Amino acid sequence: MNSLYFTVGLPRSGKSTCCKDFLDTFDNIAIVCADDIRLAMGHRWNPFVEPMVNAIKLTMIRTLLYKQDVIVDGTHTTKKSIMELLRINHMARPIYMKTSAEECKKRAIDSKQEDLIPVIERMDRQLKEWKQSDINEFWREEALKTNFEIRD
Repeated sequence: MNSLYFTVGLPRSGKSTCCKDFLDTFDNIAIVCADDIRLAMGHRWNPFVEPMVNAIKLTMIRTLLYKQDVIVDGTHTTKKSIMELLRINHMARPIYMKTSAEECKKRAIDSKQEDLIPVIERMDRQLKEWKQSDINEFWREEALKTNFEIRD
């Protein structure tokens, strides 16, 4: 099976930029981004269609992995979102964005997306809970912990 990577980080933390860097670094890699799926469906975020967005995202990942490596551009700040990816490929590798919540909020304000501030705060709390939990619950194999990559 090909490699699966996924970003872990807050909105406005640089996840999409990191994914674009992967395109320049690796051959034969595809980016799957739920935000792009949402925009293709005509909205930025709608709780009523999120189950469909997620189903499309997971189907795209499974399909693309047959032929190429995949990086999933998303926040992945909950156990559920990470476990969904690990069910697809237990060797999936996280790319952790270390951009602070304060910097993400500043970027949201600068880009006139103030509505993201409560989302950033909620996801920051989720991420702190996740970081404090036992990582072995997520990555059952010791090797995966050594593949953890830090990006600014």
